[in-house]
Amino acid sequence: QVRASHRGIATPPRRHPTACAHRSHHPCVRQGLNGRHETILTTRSLAIMSRCTFTSSNVSVPIKKYHLAKAYQGADFFQGWGFGEHDWTGGASQYVNRETATAEKIVQAHNTHAIVRVGGRGDFLKRKSVRLTTEDSWMYGIFAMRFTHVPYGCGVWPAFWINSGLGHWPDGGELDILEYCNFGESVISFHTGGNKRCALEPTVVQDCDNFETLRVGYDCFTDYKVGMLGCGPAKPQSRMNGQEWSANPGVLAAEWTESAMKVFFFPDKEVPVDLEGKSPQPETWSAKHMIAYFPFAASEAAFPGLCPAPAELLEPQSIVLNIALCGDWASQTFAQSCLSSERPIESSDGSGRCVSVPSGTYSPLYKRDCCMNYVYDANRTYGADASLETAYFNITWLKVFQRGGIESELL
Repeated sequence: QVRASHRGIATPPRRHPTACAHRSHHPCVRQGLNGRHETILTTRSLAIMSRCTFTSSNVSVPIKKYHLAKAYQGADFFQGWGFGEHDWTGGASQYVNRETATAEKIVQAHNTHAIVRVGGRGDFLKRKSVRLTTEDSWMYGIFAMRFTHVPYGCGVWPAFWINSGLGHWPDGGELDILEYCNFGESVISFHTGGNKRCALEPTVVQDCDNFETLRVGYDCFTDYKVGMLGCGPAKPQSRMNGQEWSANPGVLAAEWTESAMKVFFFPDKEVPVDLEGKSPQPETWSAKHMIAYFPFAASEAAFPGLCPAPAELLEPQSIVLNIALCGDWASQTFAQSCLSSERPIESSDGSGRCVSVPSGTYSPLYKRDCCMNYVYDANRTYGADASLETAYFNITWLKVFQRGGIESELL
């Protein structure tokens, strides 16, 4: 098989120093009696399991131990978050402040979990919702969320992501860990812009494991106006829709280092004990749980100039958690899973049947937008109130881990 490189030259697949030897049946991982994976660390297993981790030489590399930097959980879950009120999607989201969200139970914090949901009707063709951003930001680390339910339904566009929030988007970098709309599949994607060009070398990605690209490709530079959507090599199991994610709860975790990003998903019964604690060891996690891979440094090593200065590719990142409604993606794809010929949706401007608004077109077509008219459901005709009852996050905890002192050495 021949793959095309980013330089336009057809190149055969080749083994690369970053080739990943973790597979679903790793010889150094066995099933424990309690149903969790027990990892036996040996020199050989560390060497094998490090092959998706880029190093510039064969010398010993110190492994710095991760420690818990921040935890959002329990009754204090929403302390340390900002409530943004601007919606960049041009959709039906009316993001509200902390006081309104709390009073109307759009956000609720309990001892064991937190709820983030879509609220009631707001202004014309709007529903109340929230866009939460952590007040803190971090340079490198593990960003993990344990959930039992995620939002889904017609018109719903939720996301769990990290973003710099600095300057012109997406110059500071952005990783979308969980994002989908309507009943469409989830897309993990990374975005950069400005003078921080970066593309991934396909053979480096594929040498690690079986990753594919669908909606996005290997070039991480993003400019929606010219159809550049970012990069997103991911495994098929990452592409569940919201209803499927809710039926398979667990932990989503993204590790960001100087050389790469990796996204993991652990179903409930397979969550590593170290993630529940304060010092996770991702080098011991089984590769079957790695669902997306962004090898910045290894791509640059394979083809210099492909992803220059990978350690400087992103600015410090904050966590964002939001539930958007309609907008340029969800409105555009609304008809694919949510429009029924048996029960057509009417435009609110009296012009007849609604239309699917093209991406980036917010006005003057918004009154004819199928998605926005459905979500607002002015005459309670379409059953949106009942449908949106599933539009909520149920989060057990959200944690950030960063590396501190040296724990051991990778041989």
